[in-house]
Amino acid sequence: MRQDLLDDVVWKEIARLLEDRSLIEDELERRLKAARNVDPTQRREETLRRDLARFRKSIERLLTAYQESLLSLEELRNRMHELRRREQACLLELQIIEDQWKEHEVCLRLAESVTSFLDRLRSPVGILDIAER
Repeated sequence: MRQDLLDDVVWKEIARLLEDRSLIEDELERRLKAARNVDPTQRREETLRRDLARFRKSIERLLTAYQESLLSLEELRNRMHELRRREQACLLELQIIEDQWKEHEVCLRLAESVTSFLDRLRSPVGILDIAER
């Protein structure tokens, strides 16, 4: 088969696929949805939020115990230090996860720019030569 004929057939098929915007948008959405549902980061975030709530509740209980003289100042300091350290570690990891979600949003915006690129590409798609294709 001649290369120029094959190129023409392949390009026409590519152009046909590019003209179906919903096909591209559906595929992008499917991939993003799959990434969101399978993403272990989401489960980790939920675990971290539960741990953070638990650490904060423990801190409240320690303060209440100290105020009711059930705990000495030294015991309060020792226990509070460890709880604050764990709380900060959770907050740091949650911030990292949030930053990852922001990067994910950037990818979504990139997907939108891909669709706008396809819109621009569709108009002259029939008149492009081999080099431009």
